Amino acid sequence: MALLYIAPAYFEQVYTIHGLINGKCVPLVYGLLPKKNEIIYVKFLQTIADELEQHPKSVSSDFERAFLNSVEQVFPNSNLYGCFFHYKQAIWRKIQELGLSVPYSKCQQHRKILKLAQVLAYVPPADVKYLFNKMKSELDSNLEYFENVLKLFIYMEETWIVTTTTRGSNKR
Repeated sequence: MALLYIAPAYFEQVYTIHGLINGKCVPLVYGLLPKKNEIIYVKFLQTIADELEQHPKSVSSDFERAFLNSVEQVFPNSNLYGCFFHYKQAIWRKIQELGLSVPYSKCQQHRKILKLAQVLAYVPPADVKYLFNKMKSELDSNLEYFENVLKLFIYMEETWIVTTTTRGSNKR
């Protein structure tokens, strides 16, 4: 599921639902939604679910909590994945907010640390906490902007480091 950034007049949200047909990803449903809330998302997803012979094996979306809750409600057995683009975008915004974009662009050591934080999304879930804690413990306290890098790691821990539920989806 992909989020588009421009909604036509009278709509607050536009969603496109994609699926695989003969190995190709194609748009299947376009949703013009009047509001961005869980009630609307549940109605939207339930309308789609009512037409499906089987629920999707997995759903990928941005990280909007109301939408994620709706997916879990309508498709409880589907694996839920966040979109890597939106994940990296959120981390980049935090890097900028903490004044780390200049060190990122000019210093190889900063760039390596900050890129490692981004690629945690590709680590098997069972290993994320261990590797994250290892990265955090290896931070050099003499590193320029150390306090801000540490704040980024705190943000990562509080926002993105998750526990796995019995269902297999990730929860904060």
